[in-house]
Amino acid sequence: MATSEDYLKKIIFYFLTLDRTKTGETASFKETSHNDLCRMLAERIEEILSYFQRYRKIAYNLHGLKEAGSDVALRYYLDDESRFICFQIKSYGDLKEADYLKKIKAQYVDSRNRYDFQDYYVILATDEHAERRKIAGIKADLIKTPRLTIIDPSQYLFFSLLKPAHVGARVKAFVEDGDLVVNEALKKVVGLPKTQYCLIFLILDLSIRKCFSVVLEKTDILSCSYLRDVYESFSDDDVDKEEEEEEEEFVSYKSNEFVEMVDEDLEFLSGRGYFDFDSEPGKIILDYDFLKAIVCLILEGQLRYEFNTQETIEYVEELLFG
Repeated sequence: MATSEDYLKKIIFYFLTLDRTKTGETASFKETSHNDLCRMLAERIEEILSYFQRYRKIAYNLHGLKEAGSDVALRYYLDDESRFICFQIKSYGDLKEADYLKKIKAQYVDSRNRYDFQDYYVILATDEHAERRKIAGIKADLIKTPRLTIIDPSQYLFFSLLKPAHVGARVKAFVEDGDLVVNEALKKVVGLPKTQYCLIFLILDLSIRKCFSVVLEKTDILSCSYLRDVYESFSDDDVDKEEEEEEEEFVSYKSNEFVEMVDEDLEFLSGRGYFDFDSEPGKIILDYDFLKAIVCLILEGQLRYEFNTQETIEYVEELLFG
């Protein structure tokens, strides 16, 4: 069984190296101050660990130090012994200083002497395209430094832009890799376009919030602004791409009007056994047994993370397709 130390070290590394944005998007770091970067990092780590704590009991404190070589330090406890993971952030402005590499090394040594850390992260929050030579030079110079990991700007930007729903989904995926419920839920919606699976998630979310009502009014779902946004951003090209990948039959929308597109999907999904839809009174009758795996995930989003409707939909989507 993994120890608390294993969990903390792995989950921090997991999230900081999870994915990347496009390199050009990191130009936004030019306008971000060092203090704001530190605040963003502390807030995101706090969010990740607070969600993680809902699965595993951990004891930790997060400090914004700005001293002893670290901008942020995570102190945690294993068998009553304190351990540290330290973070040093270099902003666009920091890397304009002539002695930036000397400072990175000096801060690393200061933190090592003060905290004897388990891991040390140097986060390069700068314009990755404009500073690519500096970034390559830093990596080449520090590659053999023990317990040190360099986080590229595109990695850190992706990390900083994660929504709460995405963090919650990734924490669950980290803790419960290969979860049976997730796999069963995916089987119910794989091959469907985003409009349809988001419609299913919304219907189930609203019905559960209405004390597991098996009958839902169509007007309830039409009032959801997030669903409207999903439909408005959807294009025929998305459908064509998903048809090619999944080799499934999809609805070809006859109209670009939101209400009419929803009606088409309700008719289509009711014909596939997801629920019954009576267009005249505008009522949707649910089959909880058929969709019970998705129901479990929606309940988890609502109860474990206290997500609102939009966050719950994004949470389930990230779990299944992220």
